[in-house]
Amino acid sequence: GNITEEEYISSSMSFTMLTSLFMVIAIVIFSIGLSGAMKVIRQLAWDEPVFLKDDFLSGIKQNSKIFIFIGLIFGIISLYNNFITMSINESILKYLSVGVSYCFVYPILAIACMIAPVYIIKFGQVLKNSMFFYIKCVLRLGIGFLAGVIGNHF
Repeated sequence: GNITEEEYISSSMSFTMLTSLFMVIAIVIFSIGLSGAMKVIRQLAWDEPVFLKDDFLSGIKQNSKIFIFIGLIFGIISLYNNFITMSINESILKYLSVGVSYCFVYPILAIACMIAPVYIIKFGQVLKNSMFFYIKCVLRLGIGFLAGVIGNHF
């Protein structure tokens, strides 16, 4: 049948927001597996013996809480950015929110994913250390991260 433009926009927004909500759940599940994989990668980088199943499971046991929090933050910010992008037509807020996420929040969370398996510290300390590291190396990390993001979008 025929639908009006308003009905189309409404159903499109509903589908996008529902998909984004499921994406948050998927990111959290992915982050649990990532915590185990990062432990294996750490073992390989330090040239230590790797027992894939044991190291993967011990990585989940050691780091899953931190990675779940990182995944939740990433997912919620992505959900918020999708909501802002869909609800605001033409405003600087739309681009400011996404820009701040790509320039500051996502790189800090990426650094936190690299720090978490190396040091046995609490989540707040992981975020604090990753923020300090990002601020110290903002030009090198920020430009490289943006180049990767821009390369993936075009």
